[in-house]
Amino acid sequence: MAASSSLSPPPSPSYATPLPWGQLSVLFLAQLAEPITSTVIYPFIAQLVLELGLVSSPAQTGYYAGVVESIFFATEAVCVLHWGRLSDAVGRRPVLMGGLSGLAASMLAFGLAAKPGTDGVRRFIGVVLARALAGALNGNVGVSKSAMAELTDETNMARAFAFMPIVWSLGSSIGPFIGGGLAHPYERFPGTVFGRLAFFRDWPYFLPCATAAAFSVLVCIATAVWFRETAAPVDDEHPYADDPELLAGPGTEETPLLRPPPSPTSPAHSRARSLRDIVTPRLKATVTAYALLALTDIGYLALQPLFMSSPVSAGGLGLEPSVIGWWMGSAGAINLPVQALLFPRLHARLGEKRVFLLGACAFCLLWPLWAATWASAAALGPAWRAQPGAGTVWALLAASFVAYMGTQFCFAAIFIFVSHAAPRAQLGAANGLAQTATSAMRAVGPAALTSLWAWSAGHLQAPTTLYSALGSSAPAFVSTPRWRAGEVGIPLSACTVYAVLGALSVALVWSSTKLIEGRPESVYSGYGSQRQSRVTLASTSSGDCLE
Repeated sequence: MAASSSLSPPPSPSYATPLPWGQLSVLFLAQLAEPITSTVIYPFIAQLVLELGLVSSPAQTGYYAGVVESIFFATEAVCVLHWGRLSDAVGRRPVLMGGLSGLAASMLAFGLAAKPGTDGVRRFIGVVLARALAGALNGNVGVSKSAMAELTDETNMARAFAFMPIVWSLGSSIGPFIGGGLAHPYERFPGTVFGRLAFFRDWPYFLPCATAAAFSVLVCIATAVWFRETAAPVDDEHPYADDPELLAGPGTEETPLLRPPPSPTSPAHSRARSLRDIVTPRLKATVTAYALLALTDIGYLALQPLFMSSPVSAGGLGLEPSVIGWWMGSAGAINLPVQALLFPRLHARLGEKRVFLLGACAFCLLWPLWAATWASAAALGPAWRAQPGAGTVWALLAASFVAYMGTQFCFAAIFIFVSHAAPRAQLGAANGLAQTATSAMRAVGPAALTSLWAWSAGHLQAPTTLYSALGSSAPAFVSTPRWRAGEVGIPLSACTVYAVLGALSVALVWSSTKLIEGRPESVYSGYGSQRQSRVTLASTSSGDCLE
């Protein structure tokens, strides 16, 4: 068999390989642990900052809350690459178990550190250190993607990766529900065991943290019992076990008995390559797009609570937590089937590059919709929900949620790009490098954007024209009596944040044009086709099975 033919892409089969749901289910549970542990503190972090006595005004809590929220992703950015490379060496399963154990331990530490009362500075330092530990010990976000790529092939990869945004969305809904529902159990559940134990009075946030930790422990046990290793180690005694020519089928008279050393593109050689060797233009373009996507998305997630809860005079809608929860919960429930059903079909018709571009364009629609939603509410006044034109505000808000659902197609698409960007033996390092960049963006985004909102709202609330927020569409709103009378001013904070996020969205669209679609020929020696190749080799050998 010629070497060139052995490295060419395999023909597309006329059927789709069934997904290994048992193994994927364990991976999805492992992925679910990260959003639960990272978002469980969101409902009570502002209250915790107040109870620690660190600020004199509730308006200042955003600065401290931003530090706690961002430190998780900051330490994750520093450590996730090393976890990915470690998984290439020792396997995915032990690293997954170690990450889950680390999440559980750090959440328990957070719950014990979050004790209101005196010595608030020391307690806050403990909270930050526990949060930093959670990010440092969590390498699962990249390792699980590597394992998913190894469990799938070209016929079913899009279907599998379509569930990853769903898992994150689900975890981001479960985490706040746990945090908001179980905080301060001593006061909220007086007739239960939680209302009788003084421990829960002194440590009011331990119960939600312990609940999140218990979930990670259960998933760790499930991983130990049911998950099978996906990363095949290179056997020093049989260094050609993964050679694509050897795995292609039985030998012939033309097959040499003494094989040459492994080629630079073979898995046996690629495991020993340095990180610099896999940072190709393809991977650089993928990581750049992924980082911009993470920054733009975390900007939405960080500002959405502020946008919906802030008073109309401060650039928000003035909605109650119950209303906000209903909207977010409903959108999350609808997004589950949307991603699962639409992404595989869109991917089959358009390919991952055009699907990514479609999601990036949805981000460009999102911020004008936010501006129009707020401007419509501001034109009606603080009590806009009682006005006849309130239906327009609700319709625009619903449209913004629909636009955000469209943006989530980017994530499943970019996961496929990362999986195609490196050989199988270096897949953990590639995912780790990509996750390092995205974690860095998620560390910077919340603190920077929420601080921009808070600072601007407190210092730059000067009346201006609506043109600064909506441009040419402004006259439709300025024509209302309240705008003509100058009774409503537009906080420049909203305009500034929208301008920054709009620029990020345009940059994201630009990055999508640089993505390289398809899998390079040198990568075809691994992934899902590896399983079939091993079966072929086993059936033609004298008895040893590589499985």
